[in-house]
Amino acid sequence: MPKIQLPQNDNSVESRKNNLQKNQQKYHYKYDYKSLNGIAMADGVPCRELPSFSWIKMAIITALRLLRNVGIYNFLQRFTFRISKKQDLNRLSKQPKKMSDYIRYFQSLDIPKITFSYQDDSVFARMRVAGQNPVMISLVKKVDPDFPVSDTLFQSVEGFSKDTLATAISDKRLFIVDYKELELIKDGNNGHGVQQYNYTPKALFAIPKYQSSINSSLLPIAIQCGQVASDQTPIYTPNDGTAWNMAKTIVQIADFNYHELVSHLAATHLLIEPFIVTTHRQLADNHPLKVLLLPHFEGTIFINWAAQLALVNTGGKVDTLFSGTIESSRALVAQRLTLSFNDEMFPNTIKRRGVDDPKLLYPYRDDAQQIWQAISEWVSSYLDLYYKNDQDIVNDSELALWADELRVAGHVIGFGDTDEGTVTTLAYLKEAVTMIIFTSSAQHAAVNFTQHDFAGYPPNMPAAGYTAAPSKKDQSTQAWLDLLTPVNMSAKQVELVFLLSGVYYTKLGQYKANYFDSAITPLLKQFSTNLETIEKNINLRNQQTDFAAMMPYSYLLPSHIPQSINI
Repeated sequence: MPKIQLPQNDNSVESRKNNLQKNQQKYHYKYDYKSLNGIAMADGVPCRELPSFSWIKMAIITALRLLRNVGIYNFLQRFTFRISKKQDLNRLSKQPKKMSDYIRYFQSLDIPKITFSYQDDSVFARMRVAGQNPVMISLVKKVDPDFPVSDTLFQSVEGFSKDTLATAISDKRLFIVDYKELELIKDGNNGHGVQQYNYTPKALFAIPKYQSSINSSLLPIAIQCGQVASDQTPIYTPNDGTAWNMAKTIVQIADFNYHELVSHLAATHLLIEPFIVTTHRQLADNHPLKVLLLPHFEGTIFINWAAQLALVNTGGKVDTLFSGTIESSRALVAQRLTLSFNDEMFPNTIKRRGVDDPKLLYPYRDDAQQIWQAISEWVSSYLDLYYKNDQDIVNDSELALWADELRVAGHVIGFGDTDEGTVTTLAYLKEAVTMIIFTSSAQHAAVNFTQHDFAGYPPNMPAAGYTAAPSKKDQSTQAWLDLLTPVNMSAKQVELVFLLSGVYYTKLGQYKANYFDSAITPLLKQFSTNLETIEKNINLRNQQTDFAAMMPYSYLLPSHIPQSINI
């Protein structure tokens, strides 16, 4: 590799120009993929974006583990049918008769731990701060008139008999998850004419006023299965038996759909792709920013290309398994990509949702903050070697074209430190690069490698509902079972989330030997040391979590975070 330097300091002007022209011939934008029309993606998969042999080996091993489970399960079903004339030939395509119908699918795959505790209210609440989609919970600042929880209802929940909503709001102990954005989704079907239902629930949670710090955690208070309370949309509490369990399931269905379409696909995979295309097109191979970013882009274009072919295509997994029509699901993905890049930086989202108060035990937030800070320090020390001041930023012609193309061709909204979308300060570039690396590594890890543990047991997080939301509090267990995913569809859900969360390729902070100049070595060593410290901190916290009988949160252990979005 030529010497790493900024374009204004490089005398090899012609060589740099030729390098950029070659890259621009290989990398192009495409906006008319049938499955993700209008979204800025790479046109095909350039050769250097194809997966490595190591990745292919890991993917094959994961697929073989899954196929072994499928084979054993199918054999047992056929064997059972042959020896039992009472076996219903179509049973697997029908609703479950009991919860154990789902457990039978796990023959060689590990049964997700959540299987044996997901019905507990404390576990349901814990998933808001340490689950598959821990980015929804927000502080309540006033009672929502469309979700009219009263003090009487609040005090009816165990642990809150002497509390009031006003006190809980004042103490910053009241929180909500709201799936209003899912209003864009239209009820779908699984391709066989079976009706599926989309829901837009709201759920209220609170921290009890009197708790020891080690056991301080959220508890669920109330759920409304639609956006506005009515006779057909009552408010359910933990006192409502089976109806409460159904309401929790509806929240989980909404959470699954929001997670997969927004938190996962849109906010990590598709958010990062324009940065990859534009980095190749506008930054020479020896530009320091490109050298820093490339390891965090490995595999992303390929896996996104595969997703649009097999996941969000018509008749694909999203179309058959999820709540909505494929057209409306795609529309939700596209809508998410219109949000501001700057607003979506991790520290900004935490502050905007009002969840920065340590009173709320929030493992995702705490671990992500440490990772963000470590990446920020690494990025800052690295960029300081090449950019001495803001004038160096302004003089970087390639950086200017990079920012401009991101805005125009990459459709990245809200990027830059000026209204025109330009980058004029070193401080902003450090923030933006931290966001890119954090999203490609830690944020993707937080929403990807959780999938088998939570959605791998379909009754906990079904991909869709199969009846309308309950409209009354008198509900039977059969009504709850009817709401759940048919057994054969649940098997497809297990297979999907197992494949998506089964490949760990590369590790944050571990770059290839001799990848950087020797001047980078002490900076990289400090980054590694910081990550090791974070690992120790998280492990210590998780030991205390075990002691307090709560679910440990290990998804942001640095040793569990890949460098890039490659699965």
